[in-house]
This record gives sequence, C-alpha cells and structure tokens, in this order.
Amino acid sequence: MINENEKKILVTGASGFLAGELLPRLLEKYPQASIYILLRAENKNQLLEKKQSILNFVGVNQEDANRVIALAGDVEKQDLGLGDDYDELAGQINEIYHSAANTRFDQPLEKARQINYFGSENVLRFAEKAQKSGNFTCYHHISTAYVAGNRTGLVREDELDCGQGFYNTYEQSKYESELMLRKAMDKLPIIIYRPSIVAGDSLTGRTPHFYVIYEPMKWVYLGHLTFLPCRPEVKLDIVPIDYVCNAIMTIGNNTSSIGKTFHLTAGTEKSISLEEMVDGCLEQFNKYNSEVNKPLINRPEIVTPEIIKKMQGDNRRQSEIFFQRAWQQMQRHMPYVVADKTFDDTATRKALEQTDIQCPAFRDYLPTVVRYALKQNFRAI
Repeated sequence: MINENEKKILVTGASGFLAGELLPRLLEKYPQASIYILLRAENKNQLLEKKQSILNFVGVNQEDANRVIALAGDVEKQDLGLGDDYDELAGQINEIYHSAANTRFDQPLEKARQINYFGSENVLRFAEKAQKSGNFTCYHHISTAYVAGNRTGLVREDELDCGQGFYNTYEQSKYESELMLRKAMDKLPIIIYRPSIVAGDSLTGRTPHFYVIYEPMKWVYLGHLTFLPCRPEVKLDIVPIDYVCNAIMTIGNNTSSIGKTFHLTAGTEKSISLEEMVDGCLEQFNKYNSEVNKPLINRPEIVTPEIIKKMQGDNRRQSEIFFQRAWQQMQRHMPYVVADKTFDDTATRKALEQTDIQCPAFRDYLPTVVRYALKQNFRAI
C-alpha cells in the first residue's frame, strides 16, 4: 500500500507554465513526497540552475525545494535521457504528470510530433514499466481542448475523432497523442486534461511567458497593430492557470477519474468576445499609461471580411491583400479567433461539485492579467 504523503512523482515540462505551477501544489498536497522533474541540461550546474529558477518563480521554500529532484533528461529520447537510471526510477515512480509539449503553432508537423506525440509515447512506455512495480497509480496527461481542431458547436469531453481538420500542427500532434493514449487506457490508469486558452494567475496575473492572447495584446499596446482582422462577436474560452492546476489536483486525486477526459474550460457564459476583450485591454493600457506618464493608446479598428467587401476599387484590393496577411499572422499566433465552439465540461463540473473550485470569467480578472503583462513589459521571465 502506497503512503500518499511519501509517494514519488515524475513531472515533465516543469520549465513550462502549467507544470511549473503544479509543483508547489504537489509539494503542499503531499508533504513528504519526492517530486522528480525532468529537465534538459548540458551539465549538473545548468541542471541545478534551471531547477532553482523554476522554484524561485513559483515561490517554493527551501525546505520543500529539497524534495524536488532534478533529473537531466529529454522526453524525445526513448529512455527519457535517463540512461542506466531508467529501470531503477521506473521501479520507484508512483505517479506521472506529463506536461512537456511543443506549444508553437508554426512548426512543421514532424517537428511538433517529436515532443507532442513521440515524447508522449516515450513517457507512456515509462509508465508501463513503472506499472510493473505494482505501485503505480496514475499517468496524468496534459492535452488541449483544441484537439477539437476546426469543429464548431458543442464539443464533448468523451469525443475525439470526429473527422475534424486542424488549424495548426500543435492541435494535430496533440490529437494524435490522445488517440494513442485512448488505446492504452484499458491497461494503464490514465487521466486526460484538456485546458482551453490558459492565461496568467487570476489573483496575481503571474505567467512566465506571453504567448497566444498576449501576442495581439502586445502588438496593440506597442502600436504595431492598428486594426484587428477578426469577427468581434467570436468568443474566446480563456482559463486562468490557478483554476487549471487546482482542478487537475482535485480531479486527479479521485480514482473514479481514471480512464476519463476532462475539459478545463470557461464555458459560454464566462468566455469573452473579442470586442469586449479589446475594449477591456485598451482601458487597462490607458489606465497604466496615465500612471506612468506615457501616451494613450488608440483603439484598433476591428475589420471583418464583410467590411472589406463593401469597399470599392483599389482601396478594396489593397485592403484585401493587407487583411489576408494580417489574418494569417493572427491565425499563426491566435487560431482560436476563427470559429466559435463551445466545450462541454459536464465531467469536470461533476468532479468539482463538492469543492469551491470554479473557473472565473476572464472579464473579471482581465485587469490583473493585463497589468502584470505591462509591468513585465511582455517579457518572459
């Protein structure tokens, strides 16, 4: 019988946003557990520096930091880069949180698959090896709600292969890894979590990087984007990192969650339209600039294909060319502005119904997120 407090947990992707925020929560929940984090490093000094940087950012104290064991490794390698330590570690690990991923939208498919598919396959094989010890309890897999690709309408948690296409190789490679994991669910305890667009902490705004929704924010703030090619009514499903991590910790602690998939999403009522988001960001930009004696920001014009069609002559042709270029740029960094879809989260709500964990509406913590980004000058830590 495993002592929950003394379990040994492997975490991949700890240098990333989500897994990094999971660390302090795992340390708090299991006060005697050992947390192994797999990090790419060329030597021991670099390994320890990376570990300390991660723990400093998420505020782990020294006593708890001693329970975090950094391992030089790489999920792209079949042995996870562990070499001779592979079998020994597999015999000790009780639980895995696999979050390592290539989250870029502009990678060639084979490049995206290296981590998102083959990396997941390597971690899955390690989990199978760990299960042979008799003490393995769960493989937690961090996916994305956007395995739904270009589907529209209601997307259910138990759905995956619906003949959808994909806006980018990130979505496709994450979808392919889910297909692989579903085949393994009959022999291995697996839980799949699908967050939507993840923003900074709802209470502090904290985030180590500024991608996806932050990219167009930055362009508007710096004056690089004077008009936005989008449909103003399209809603963005945005969730704060604290909700995602707290939900994972709670859902993953229940054995009835094994074999299921959970949408960690905001839902229709708590999603925000692009137009509301633009206005909300602009208000915060100008409030901040007034405080620091900077010029006010002009509201970017929202331009739709229908507006361009009403134009005449050369003006229309030039606008169409410019619109297509800007549209492609937006899709590359923020593909979720293309089509409306709603994520059903019935299983998630049921798993959390006896708790106080709820996803806040983005409009309610938008000022916190934007102010943090401005104070950091949209620069990664």
